[in-house]
Amino acid sequence: MLQEEQIRIAIENYVRAFETLSPESVVACYGPSCLFIRPERVTAAADRESQLKIAEYLIEHAKASDYHRTEFEGLDVTIRGDRLAVATAEFIRYDSGQKEIGRFGAAYTLHKNDDGRWLIAVAMAYPPSEK
Repeated sequence: MLQEEQIRIAIENYVRAFETLSPESVVACYGPSCLFIRPERVTAAADRESQLKIAEYLIEHAKASDYHRTEFEGLDVTIRGDRLAVATAEFIRYDSGQKEIGRFGAAYTLHKNDDGRWLIAVAMAYPPSEK
C-alpha cells in the first residue's frame, strides 16, 4: 500500500475513533507525545495522561453540542520523507439529527513509528476556508 493511502486511512481512523467518544480510542491515534495548536493556544502533551485530558475535554465539548459524526472534505496529503507527512482537510461535524454543528480546518503532522503505524504528532485546528 502506498504511503499516501496509509496516511489517508490514519486520518479516517482518527475521525472514526473520535466518533466513538472514547478518549482512549482517540489517544491511540497520537504519537507518544503530541502538540495541539489552536488559534488561542498551543498545548504540548508529552505523555498519555496529558493526551487523555485533552481528548476528554474535546469529547465533552462535542457531547455538549449533541455531536454524532464527522465528515471531511479536500483531504490533501504531502509526504515529507519515509516517516513524516502532513495531511490537511476541512472537517464538518453533525449532531444526532444530522444538522451541521461545526466546521473547521485542520492540519496534522504524522510520524511513522517503528511498527509502521502513522500517528499524529501535531494537530492544528483553524477557522474553515471561506466559501
